[in-house]
Amino acid sequence: MGKVLKILGIVFLVIIVAVVGMMFWAHGEGQAQQQRFFDAVASGEPENLIGMFHMESIKTVDPPVIKMWMEHVNSRLGAYQGLAASKFNTEKKTTTKGSVVISEGRAEFEKGQAEVKLILLNDKIASFEVTSDALKGNWVKLPLEGPFYRNRAKKFIKHLIDLEIQQALDMTHKDLKKQFTVEQCRKGLQPLLDAGGKLLEIKVIDEQFIDGEEDKSLKMALTCKFEKGKLLSYVRFDFDSVRAHLMGFKLPCTPEEAGVDPAKLQAQE
Repeated sequence: MGKVLKILGIVFLVIIVAVVGMMFWAHGEGQAQQQRFFDAVASGEPENLIGMFHMESIKTVDPPVIKMWMEHVNSRLGAYQGLAASKFNTEKKTTTKGSVVISEGRAEFEKGQAEVKLILLNDKIASFEVTSDALKGNWVKLPLEGPFYRNRAKKFIKHLIDLEIQQALDMTHKDLKKQFTVEQCRKGLQPLLDAGGKLLEIKVIDEQFIDGEEDKSLKMALTCKFEKGKLLSYVRFDFDSVRAHLMGFKLPCTPEEAGVDPAKLQAQE
């Protein structure tokens, strides 16, 4: 009996050592993943962080917006100092899509703390959450500089004019997409395009930013120049999380609908 107890005692000890070993692995693994993540955030360069994302996650972020978020984190929290000694968890599992690692817990920073959750798929970030009282408040600052959304708006309108309706609708928010069908859009556009002839140019002529506490949006007016005339259109983006969603458009539209002074439109002639 005594021999059995000794053997069981050894087995129990091995289990304890294994559990402690897994805890050290989990903390070390989580620490390494979050260190890489916050090193990228600290760089202030969106491409450094986006380069860590899984290909599906890249579609959910816009470089100009995530840059503002990175600047907000760096300003409010300061340098990342590591995971708290407790209140963390790192889980690893295998799925049909590959290896998934979930690392979550309390992270320490130069100016405070945050609850951080990283989900990695095959060592690429599938999603992330960073929550802290220090980060509360609306951090999206408008207007934005650069051509990012002008190019997106022009690409969207070009898809419509080329009657690549599905590609255009795929650029819109899911709630807006439900309001249209490919055939409905094609039927409305076809006569206008037939009458206009070849497309010569798409030009952004006006940008209107709404920088409210709750409403953050950008409305662009664009002229579409054809061989036989011009059409006016608008595209509206609403900012939410780390991207802007295409939430509204009209082609053609009136100057009033686009929010453009008719005199300004005539000056484009």
